[in-house]
Amino acid sequence: FSNEIITAYILFCIIMSIVGIILGYGLLKSKEIARKMTIAVSSFELILTIIIMRLSISDLKQYCYSGARVLIENGKMNIESGKLAIEIDRVANSMFQSSIVISFLIPMVITIAVIIYLTRPMVKEQFK
Repeated sequence: FSNEIITAYILFCIIMSIVGIILGYGLLKSKEIARKMTIAVSSFELILTIIIMRLSISDLKQYCYSGARVLIENGKMNIESGKLAIEIDRVANSMFQSSIVISFLIPMVITIAVIIYLTRPMVKEQFK
């Protein structure tokens, strides 16, 4: 990634953190606008996470294969020479699956839970 993309991402994260703090304060004060904005921001984050996941999945898989190869070639794992390719594939797939769960699926589940919670009728009543 270029420096401009990284800088834009960092700036976006800072802005979203500030928005999150403001919305959190509004939720603590039971403000209806904060509830609605949190649903909107969470929906935006969910869509953005899905888009980023689709765009970065091949890069992530390549990164996992490179990492697995380095681990094995630097002697961190003892492998018979005939089974090297199979072991690299096994380790890379394990790294890839863990990365997907940690980077994308867990945040998506949390975001969906927030949206579901804030749209429940009992919760809506608390904010009126």
